Amino acid sequence: RAVDVAKMLGITPGSCSISLKKILKKWLIVEDENKFLHLSPDGQIVVDKTKHTRSVLIDFFTHTLNIDAEQAEVNACKIEHLISDEIIEKIEKL
Repeated sequence: RAVDVAKMLGITPGSCSISLKKILKKWLIVEDENKFLHLSPDGQIVVDKTKHTRSVLIDFFTHTLNIDAEQAEVNACKIEHLISDEIIEKIEKL
């Protein structure tokens, strides 16, 4: 539920509600009759793509650039939503 998400993220329920409304409008999550939130099929696609991108970046940072795992994780998190699919594909080919 939205209140549970707010607690997990350490933000106010109002702030959480505003953000969740945007995601609901994009049909990335759905809310059932008991106000529980679930990923939609489209939402699952976004999650899977983001996980894949993060994994590629972490692997590239640790194995190609020899960056320690902690720094690789931190930087992958910063980049994963911004990097293009084309660049990820090229990194994978390395």
